[in-house]
Formats: sequence, structure tokens, C-alpha cells
Amino acid sequence: MAIQEAPYYRPMNDSAWQLWWNLLSQSIVAGGYDNPVTGLIVGPSPYTVSNNTKINADIVIAGGTVSQIAYIRKGVTTVLGLTGGNVSLSPGDQLQITYSAAPTVTYIPR
Repeated sequence: MAIQEAPYYRPMNDSAWQLWWNLLSQSIVAGGYDNPVTGLIVGPSPYTVSNNTKINADIVIAGGTVSQIAYIRKGVTTVLGLTGGNVSLSPGDQLQITYSAAPTVTYIPR
């Protein structure tokens, strides 16, 4: 029986590690993990939230006196029949919130 030489694996140099780290970092950021939960500054009623990112997001509406929440996709408006809660927005979608006392609106990336 012949003894085989152990395979030689060349260790990665600094530039190879940097390339690997950059690819890993970009995939994490693209997935939204680097994006913080953000409280939005609510403008005048009706207030429109637009998802101008490349990732899905949740919008949480709480408190205030909300009379209507409408979902807008590609110019088509759908009244949701909600006055609060969590609504998921895909990239390019909008949410229009009509109120008489401003609610708290929070953006949560997914």
C-alpha cells in the first residue's frame, strides 16, 4: 500500500479574504439586515409612505385617530378597511394614511 501525500491547500491571502468579506457583507445588506427599524416623521393628512428601497418592508401604524389606510400599487388604490396595524410593502408600493390625530408610523425592513 502506497502512502499518499496530504493535499496542499494554499491559504487565502488578504485580498482573497477581503473579497469574501465584501461579498458576504453585500448579501447581508441587500437582505435588509443592516437597515434599522425607523420611526417615520408623519406629514400632513393624507400621509403617504413609499417603499423606495429594493427590499420588502413592514409599516406599523399605531395610535392617533386614523380614519383610512389605503394600499397603492402601480397607481391602483385599495382601501384596506384598517385603522392601524402592520402592512407589508413590496418595493415601489405605497401606503396612504388618512387621520385627524397623527399616528406613530414605523418602518421595519425585511
